[in-house]
Amino acid sequence: MTEPTDDEIWDEPLTGLPLPPRAVRILDSLLPMRGRSRRGYDRPPDTLAEAWQPASQASSRDWLGFELPTLPSLTADHGLTEHFVVHSFEERPPRWAIPPGSNVTLSILYVPADIEWAAPGSYAAAAERGMVTVSLLAGDGAPWPRVPRSTWQVRTNEASGDSVVVSVGSALIGVQRRRAASTRLAWSVTTPSPGFNVEVWAHLPPVVAVSALVKDWASTRLGPLPHPHR
Repeated sequence: MTEPTDDEIWDEPLTGLPLPPRAVRILDSLLPMRGRSRRGYDRPPDTLAEAWQPASQASSRDWLGFELPTLPSLTADHGLTEHFVVHSFEERPPRWAIPPGSNVTLSILYVPADIEWAAPGSYAAAAERGMVTVSLLAGDGAPWPRVPRSTWQVRTNEASGDSVVVSVGSALIGVQRRRAASTRLAWSVTTPSPGFNVEVWAHLPPVVAVSALVKDWASTRLGPLPHPHR
């Protein structure tokens, strides 16, 4: 961990755009992973179809009992198309019947409209053009332990990328730079019980990814429906 600078001692929630200059400086300073990965580790699939299968918004909402978090500015500002998806290899039992030690992930995928999911190399092609995945995990491991407070002190990690913890609204968001133009955002949600983990994997630099989250923060809040489904 590096020593905190004057910028990093500053601790204010991000509430609007543009991001404060100090936030931009710190996010830009994050270094991506630079250690050697194990052979085969973190190797992406060849096609989008290998990783995801389409799911309707209604079926996802009915399973959860509320709307999935979305980032609508990605369609308006980045020209990406929104798809509700699930992992092609994952079963989805009723939420209340997830076996101990298991979890279920529901996701929204944002990709360029002209990408053919089954075409060879479609995953890499979508990533090069800013693909973003918003995922909500229920079951084992959710919610994560809450971070006590935000800090702009950069945590260095050569193997997985540098990170910081920032406040957006009342939530504490982990921001990690995985690659030069790849950012992971993550936070926990404790309601509705028993809680969920939310992750955004964005093939965008940290400043762009965090700006999209701040702009769409109202859309990422998890609001239960009047009569949640079991």
